[in-house]
Amino acid sequence: MQTLFQSLSIVRSLLFGLLLLGGSGCDLSQAVPSDWVLSKTSQERLRERTAEMVGGEEAAAFRGQFEVAKAEVLTALETLFGTAQAPHWPMGRSGDEAPTLLVEAAAVYQAECTHCHGAEGFGNGPSSPFLEPAPWNFSIGVFPRTAPQGGLPKPKDIKDLLAYGIDEASMPPFERLGEETLIALSGHVLLLTRRAQVEWALVDAWIKAGPNSLQGDKPLEIYQAWESEMANASKNNTPVQD
Repeated sequence: MQTLFQSLSIVRSLLFGLLLLGGSGCDLSQAVPSDWVLSKTSQERLRERTAEMVGGEEAAAFRGQFEVAKAEVLTALETLFGTAQAPHWPMGRSGDEAPTLLVEAAAVYQAECTHCHGAEGFGNGPSSPFLEPAPWNFSIGVFPRTAPQGGLPKPKDIKDLLAYGIDEASMPPFERLGEETLIALSGHVLLLTRRAQVEWALVDAWIKAGPNSLQGDKPLEIYQAWESEMANASKNNTPVQD
């Protein structure tokens, strides 16, 4: 009975949010961005560094340089992880059949998850302001009931989380999607998690080295360093510091 009441509460919150979005003149088909963007935190960090470089946000060169900074980080991320419509794993690890599966998983995520978790998994979808507790932010790198702090969760852990939901949160169960779809969707969630954490590392690199510092093999080097750090953290069961 408690689960039923919780489910009804989630539905009421979502309906209320959708009504507000619709009533505000927002086209719900356009409410969710179709392309990945940088997190607000990343944009703010790049904004601050750019302002320092050009002498303040009032400087004539600020706007152009800020856009360059964002574009360079986004280009590096696209090199590693693809786009929202055509994602891929870094270093050719997607496999022969994976491109089709990843595109299908991305489409399922877009339809089922984006309105709450956002296109990038930052927990900032259009419905998120109306949910309590707020949708999970994948960039944290850990998930409820999965891996210990410091290590990425395994696909099966995410699949089970998707299948059964979280009673005490705003997350409904998705068993109806079926086993194969849930496996593919869990892979997409992990891809978004890695992308969000590598984004932080790329922004770090740009802040330290400035324009044109993410060209060539540099994004891959940064990814490999992050992957090595995550592997060591998981092995030692210690958290990775941002």
